Amino acid sequence: MVSIKGSHHKLRRGGQSIIVPHPKKDLPIGTALAIAKQAGWNVSDKP
Repeated sequence: MVSIKGSHHKLRRGGQSIIVPHPKKDLPIGTALAIAKQAGWNVSDKP
């Protein structure tokens, strides 16, 4: 973990950084998919 600002955690692996919100409620699916895309994960939004 690089830093925390409010409810956002900044993570870094290698040369890539991503911002992950840490809300009190569940994350919307679009936000979760955007985080996965930034992380370079191959994730489908279809079950």
